[in-house]
Order: sequence, then C-alpha cells, then structure tokens
Amino acid sequence: MIKISFVISAFNVENYIGKTLNTLLSQENKDFDVLIIDDGSTDNTNLIITEFIKKNDLQNFKLIHKENGGASSARNKGLSEQPHKLCKCTDSSLGQRSTHHYF
Repeated sequence: MIKISFVISAFNVENYIGKTLNTLLSQENKDFDVLIIDDGSTDNTNLIITEFIKKNDLQNFKLIHKENGGASSARNKGLSEQPHKLCKCTDSSLGQRSTHHYF
C-alpha cells in the first residue's frame, strides 16, 4: 500500500484542533503521516498539538512552525515537507464536522 501524508494548516484553532487530530488518529489504517503546519498561531494551538503528539507517542505526527502567511502558504510549506507520493490537504476544522474515515 502506498503511504499517504495529511497536511493540516492551523491558525488559532485551539477550540477544535484536538478533535481534528483525534479524527485522524482514529483511522483504521495507521500507515500515514500527519504534518501540522502552525501558521503563526497566537492562541494555545501549538501547546495543544505538542501535548497531543507527546501524550499519544506519535512518531508519524509532526508539527512545523512558520510565520503567518495564510492557509495557502501553510499548505505549500507542508507539501514541500511531506515525504510521500500521495498527499491530502485537510482543514484544521475537520474535527467540527462528522467523523471522517479516509481509509
């Protein structure tokens, strides 16, 4: 199976980034990477993501920080960092919607 990368742009999403990350963590197929691009958040987004990664010992989740440049800039940063042939750009608001299963 070809491995996939999820790229999430995040800017001041402390209210729902945890649910978004849990949605990805709940996927049945675990053969993927997640790159979260923090686009200069000024709230607790960074702290929530960092604690989530540590708490769940997630080697396949990576947080990348950058200065604020907008969602497209954050996605482009993620696309340049992702290591796989397949990539899915996902909104940080994924957790606000119903459960998604990508696999």
